[in-house]
Amino acid sequence: MKLSTMLETGEFKSMLELKVFLIKHKKSGHLFFIPEMSIVEEEEFDLFFYLSKPAELKREAFPIPKETFKYNISEERLKGLYASYYCTDCLPDSGYFKKLKAYEGTDWVWLYESSAMEGV
Repeated sequence: MKLSTMLETGEFKSMLELKVFLIKHKKSGHLFFIPEMSIVEEEEFDLFFYLSKPAELKREAFPIPKETFKYNISEERLKGLYASYYCTDCLPDSGYFKKLKAYEGTDWVWLYESSAMEGV
Protein backbone atom coordinates (compact mmCIF):
# COMPACT_ATOMS: atom_id res chain seq x y z
CA MET A 1 0.00 0.00 0.00
CA LYS A 2 1.18 3.54 -0.70
CA LEU A 3 -0.07 6.71 0.95
CA SER A 4 -0.48 8.38 -2.43
CA THR A 5 -2.82 5.59 -3.52
CA MET A 6 -4.88 6.03 -0.38
CA LEU A 7 -5.00 9.79 -0.91
CA GLU A 8 -6.32 9.32 -4.45
CA THR A 9 -9.54 7.83 -3.06
CA GLY A 10 -10.71 11.34 -2.20
CA GLU A 11 -11.54 10.39 1.38
CA PHE A 12 -8.83 12.68 2.76
CA LYS A 13 -8.16 16.34 1.99
CA SER A 14 -4.42 16.17 2.58
CA MET A 15 -1.52 13.84 3.31
CA LEU A 16 -1.46 15.16 6.87
CA GLU A 17 -5.13 14.27 7.40
CA LEU A 18 -4.48 10.75 6.07
CA LYS A 19 -1.47 10.23 8.32
CA VAL A 20 -3.37 11.48 11.38
CA PHE A 21 -6.19 9.04 10.56
CA LEU A 22 -3.77 6.11 10.23
CA ILE A 23 -1.90 6.96 13.44
CA LYS A 24 -5.15 7.36 15.40
CA HIS A 25 -6.44 3.97 14.28
CA LYS A 26 -3.08 2.28 14.88
CA LYS A 27 -3.11 3.57 18.47
CA SER A 28 -6.47 1.87 19.01
CA GLY A 29 -5.24 -1.30 17.31
CA HIS A 30 -7.90 -1.21 14.61
CA LEU A 31 -5.12 -0.83 12.03
CA PHE A 32 -1.56 -2.08 12.12
CA PHE A 33 1.53 -1.10 10.14
CA ILE A 34 5.24 -0.93 10.90
CA PRO A 35 6.69 2.24 9.35
CA GLU A 36 6.72 5.56 11.15
CA MET A 37 4.05 7.67 9.44
CA SER A 38 5.97 10.90 9.95
CA ILE A 39 8.65 9.74 7.51
CA VAL A 40 6.70 7.57 5.05
CA GLU A 41 6.00 9.20 1.72
CA GLU A 42 6.07 6.93 -1.33
CA GLU A 43 7.27 3.68 0.18
CA GLU A 44 5.13 0.57 -0.01
CA PHE A 45 4.00 -0.73 3.38
CA ASP A 46 1.70 -3.45 4.65
CA LEU A 47 -1.56 -2.32 6.22
CA PHE A 48 -3.58 -4.72 8.35
CA PHE A 49 -7.18 -4.24 9.54
CA TYR A 50 -8.42 -5.96 12.68
CA LEU A 51 -11.70 -7.17 11.17
CA SER A 52 -10.37 -8.78 8.01
CA LYS A 53 -7.25 -10.47 6.75
CA PRO A 54 -5.16 -8.78 4.06
CA ALA A 55 -6.22 -9.32 0.45
CA GLU A 56 -2.75 -10.61 -0.36
CA LEU A 57 -1.50 -13.77 1.31
CA LYS A 58 0.66 -11.92 3.80
CA ARG A 59 0.55 -13.56 7.19
CA GLU A 60 3.03 -11.49 9.17
CA ALA A 61 0.60 -10.09 11.75
CA PHE A 62 -2.70 -10.86 13.42
CA PRO A 63 -4.83 -9.11 16.06
CA ILE A 64 -6.07 -10.32 19.41
CA PRO A 65 -8.46 -8.48 21.74
CA LYS A 66 -6.69 -6.40 24.38
CA GLU A 67 -8.57 -8.20 27.16
CA THR A 68 -7.27 -11.56 25.92
CA PHE A 69 -3.70 -10.25 25.76
CA LYS A 70 -3.73 -9.30 29.46
CA TYR A 71 -3.61 -12.98 30.39
CA ASN A 72 -0.83 -15.45 29.79
CA ILE A 73 -2.01 -16.89 26.46
CA SER A 74 -1.06 -20.44 25.60
CA GLU A 75 0.41 -21.31 22.23
CA GLU A 76 -2.71 -23.36 21.51
CA ARG A 77 -4.91 -20.29 22.07
CA LEU A 78 -2.65 -18.20 19.81
CA LYS A 79 -2.92 -20.87 17.12
CA GLY A 80 -6.71 -20.64 17.34
CA LEU A 81 -6.69 -16.84 17.09
CA TYR A 82 -4.29 -16.98 14.13
CA ALA A 83 -6.39 -19.63 12.36
CA SER A 84 -9.56 -17.63 12.96
CA TYR A 85 -8.13 -14.36 11.60
CA TYR A 86 -6.65 -15.96 8.49
CA CYS A 87 -9.51 -18.48 8.04
CA THR A 88 -7.03 -21.33 7.71
CA ASP A 89 -6.15 -24.69 9.15
CA CYS A 90 -2.58 -24.30 7.90
CA LEU A 91 -0.58 -23.05 10.89
CA PRO A 92 3.04 -21.87 11.05
CA ASP A 93 5.81 -24.16 12.22
CA SER A 94 6.27 -25.00 15.86
CA GLY A 95 7.92 -22.18 17.77
CA TYR A 96 6.55 -19.44 15.48
CA PHE A 97 4.32 -17.99 18.18
CA LYS A 98 7.19 -17.71 20.67
CA LYS A 99 9.10 -15.40 18.31
CA LEU A 100 6.32 -12.86 17.80
CA LYS A 101 6.53 -9.27 18.98
CA ALA A 102 3.51 -7.36 20.24
CA TYR A 103 2.16 -3.91 19.44
CA GLU A 104 -0.40 -2.90 22.07
CA GLY A 105 -3.22 -0.66 20.93
CA THR A 106 -5.92 0.52 23.31
CA ASP A 107 -8.47 -2.02 21.98
CA TRP A 108 -6.44 -4.59 20.03
CA VAL A 109 -2.97 -6.07 20.27
CA TRP A 110 -1.13 -7.07 17.12
CA LEU A 111 1.29 -9.96 17.20
CA TYR A 112 3.75 -9.76 14.36
CA GLU A 113 6.81 -11.45 13.00
CA SER A 114 9.44 -8.74 13.14
CA SER A 115 11.82 -10.42 10.69
CA ALA A 116 9.10 -10.57 8.04
CA MET A 117 8.24 -6.91 8.57
CA GLU A 118 11.82 -5.55 8.46
CA GLY A 119 12.42 -3.05 5.71
CA VAL A 120 8.71 -2.35 5.37
